[in-house]
Amino acid sequence: MVVIKEKNNIIHKLEAKIQYLESIIALLPGHVYWLDRDNVFQGCNNLQAEAAKLTSRQAIVGKKNANLLWADQAHELDLVNSRVMETGKPYVGEELAEMAGGQGIYLSQKVPLRNEKDEVIGLLGVSFDITDRKRMEKELKIARERAELANQTKTEFIRNLEHDIRTPLCGIKSVTKYLETIEDDVKKKEFLSDIEIATNELLNYLDNIVEFSQINTGATPLIVKEYNLEQVVKGIINLELAAARSKQLDLLYEYASNVPAMVIGDRFRLHRMLLNLVNNAIKFTEQGHVKISVSFIEKIAEKDVLLEIAVGDTGIGIAKKHHETIYDKFTRCDP
Repeated sequence: MVVIKEKNNIIHKLEAKIQYLESIIALLPGHVYWLDRDNVFQGCNNLQAEAAKLTSRQAIVGKKNANLLWADQAHELDLVNSRVMETGKPYVGEELAEMAGGQGIYLSQKVPLRNEKDEVIGLLGVSFDITDRKRMEKELKIARERAELANQTKTEFIRNLEHDIRTPLCGIKSVTKYLETIEDDVKKKEFLSDIEIATNELLNYLDNIVEFSQINTGATPLIVKEYNLEQVVKGIINLELAAARSKQLDLLYEYASNVPAMVIGDRFRLHRMLLNLVNNAIKFTEQGHVKISVSFIEKIAEKDVLLEIAVGDTGIGIAKKHHETIYDKFTRCDP
């Protein structure tokens, strides 16, 4: 009686362990399945059974690919399975299959199953549904191609624009230089000189835009080069001088003696920021002056210094309540 009881205990433990392993197999993620040498299914997990519209995972036993939802792809699937079992080499690849949710793309990994004599007796496969990922990849590819086309169009547009703007500017410059040579009135010659200087600054700015547009990295790049900082400031003054004079404003600049003339940085960005600030200062100043000041703050490292470039004016100023938001994109104090 003791022996029978012990035997029953062992059987109970084995059954419990088998049930435990069965539960694990049933709940495995992905589509798990195994077949014999004749490409006949011997089992699968719950997800595979659901995808095949089977009542249970045991219902797949004895069926072939040709008997299941993906019958149209059975020939290709059988060929892959047979190659794995014949060569004894694992397979990883994408496969098409018709499932309960429609035709999908699956990333499958298949390995040969062997017995104790190392003979191949079947195949174990695990497949993951990558249909959504492939769709996203396709959409990203289309989006990237569209972006590249848009970028190419933008580049061509800027090149054409550069030509179309440069031609009349060069014409203005030539006519202005000629008028300077035949004009005797000192005041008029001064205005003509202002026009020529502003035209030169516009041509230089145009060159910067073209150079900037030729760097196509997807992000807005820093163009770090050595340049003359004082010349940039003088260029802004020359470019905006006519606008300041039209409102009878003084346009001034102060460049501290301890500030180096040559610096390394992004000339294009600095020029654009200063131009915007000075332009706004002139726009909102009715009398007095607009002034650019460049001062030395401190030396940070052997070759690094901290400078302050300020644009001041005698205009209406910015109300304190707008100080936190005025630098937000597309934000204005007065709409």
